Amino acid sequence: GASTAVNVDAQAVTVGTTAASVTTDVNGQDITVTATKTINLDATTAIDVLATTGVDINSKAASPINIGTDTNTGAINIGSTASARTVTVGNAASTAVDVLAQDVSVTATQTINLDATTAIDLLATTGVDINSKGATAINVGTDTNTGAINIGSTASARTITIGNAASTAVNADGLAMTLGSTATVSNDIAGQDIAVTATKTINLAATTAIDLLAATGVDINSKLATAINIGTDANTGAINVGSTASARTITIGNAASTAVNADGLAMTLGSTATVTNDIAGQDIAVTATKTINLAATTAI
Repeated sequence: GASTAVNVDAQAVTVGTTAASVTTDVNGQDITVTATKTINLDATTAIDVLATTGVDINSKAASPINIGTDTNTGAINIGSTASARTVTVGNAASTAVDVLAQDVSVTATQTINLDATTAIDLLATTGVDINSKGATAINVGTDTNTGAINIGSTASARTITIGNAASTAVNADGLAMTLGSTATVSNDIAGQDIAVTATKTINLAATTAIDLLAATGVDINSKLATAINIGTDANTGAINVGSTASARTITIGNAASTAVNADGLAMTLGSTATVTNDIAGQDIAVTATKTINLAATTAI
């Protein structure tokens, strides 16, 4: 009991037995087992190492520490008992922590936190799915940071889909909303209702054209007494209303309208067939600084 040390020194040291259960209890203040080649611990059941102040497994210099590197198929368990342990893998100074397997499962009864000082990159050959259980929300960028949120923003020919035909609503909200592209783009958002809301301005920008199509019609309205402006910038492109070769009825104004005003350097009302220009309103004002032309192939 008063031994200060028990030293075992040889080229190879083997501690083992064929018995079913063995406790190798070496009693001393310090136990040193030294071998110039290999130390083998071999047991038919298990090797149990217990220490009151902790167990350290280290290697000399840059040689690796290998656990479970043989070809056996037994599980490797670290901190798997039902106890409130903190299990730490790696250090802030570690160059990499690699997890390689056919399937990797990370399970927590509360929260899984991924924290990186630079970026978290998820790559998969067959796709990445982010889902939640039940009716719980999937939140992206819900903290108070101001970094941009980019979806499909790289220069690649992706199809970006938001919502589904069964979605109850697709909502977009911001101080300003911009939908734009350098090519012909179809912004097709599948959903029963699509709400785009901004407290300031919604901008639709395209280098070619913006095309609005709806099966039951397109309404452009403003709140309260604010104006609806079309072509109010300083550009010189024509403004066409119902100019395609189709048998449309084009209506401007209503019987309750206070005035319908037409103003320009020259005004032309004409047709290649008999036309009734009926503008509903209390007052009709057609004003031109130069000429008003009324032209018809039959009669005015």
